[in-house]
Amino acid sequence: AGLAAHLKTGPRLTDPQSAYPGMRLAWSREIDAGGRRFAVLPGLRLVPLDKIRATAPLAPLRRKIDDKTSLPQARTLWWEATRYGFTARGFVPQGKLNQHTWLPVTAKVRIGRRMRLLETTTHHYVARQDVAIFRKRARPRGVGPTDKWVHIDIYDGSLVTYLGDTPQWMTPVSVGLHGATPKAEFRTPPGRYRVSSKSISSTMAGSISGGGTWRTREVPWVAYYDGSYALHGAWWHDRFGRPRSHGCTNLTPGDARALFDWMDPPLPKGWYTVTSKPGKRRGTTVLISP
Repeated sequence: AGLAAHLKTGPRLTDPQSAYPGMRLAWSREIDAGGRRFAVLPGLRLVPLDKIRATAPLAPLRRKIDDKTSLPQARTLWWEATRYGFTARGFVPQGKLNQHTWLPVTAKVRIGRRMRLLETTTHHYVARQDVAIFRKRARPRGVGPTDKWVHIDIYDGSLVTYLGDTPQWMTPVSVGLHGATPKAEFRTPPGRYRVSSKSISSTMAGSISGGGTWRTREVPWVAYYDGSYALHGAWWHDRFGRPRSHGCTNLTPGDARALFDWMDPPLPKGWYTVTSKPGKRRGTTVLISP
């Protein structure tokens, strides 16, 4: 495919640039020009629609936590998971679980042949690698009983929002490709942070050791908390629940927007970006554990 630069006067296209196969694109509108239909990209560049394949919008994955939804919970990932029963012969498959099935689980873990298994409250088991896990976390010191805060568990692939001691909602997330591995290139550093700024969208870019760079435009619903590390929407993959990113925490765009709107500092009406200020616009606490 070819990327065409800004439209000049009239429907004439100029200054074509190359686009590599598999390139991910986001656009806000479409136009007709030169007998073809084009998607308008950020920066007013164009790409012909007959050279790209549109994907369906990702559905939100979050679930509200209420009196009927106690923690811990597990959610099967984007593939089918096997349900096991425990018998005298060991673990026996007892059917399949659909993608994105919520499962109440206990704290019990058993070691099977080549895998770890979680016990459900119906006394079945599911392989640890097939689910994201959501557990209740104690309120950090310094966070008040009515304060908002967010917990991200790197290993479990999960995010839970809280008001004081009360969990509000949960969703699977994708953290850095290398998890919390110290000094790894694409890691998500554990720690306690505060949201420092929020933007409706942002361009993210970086370099890769050994050569090469990457750039993603129009990353949606971005909440920075430590330098270039952020919580944000990801429209370019659907592998939530497993490590995937360069170090940020990825959510579906719908879940990212819900989190963006919920977290402080609030974005004033008509603004595109807001920064936190101690004592005035204080950012929400973000706790990340390995």
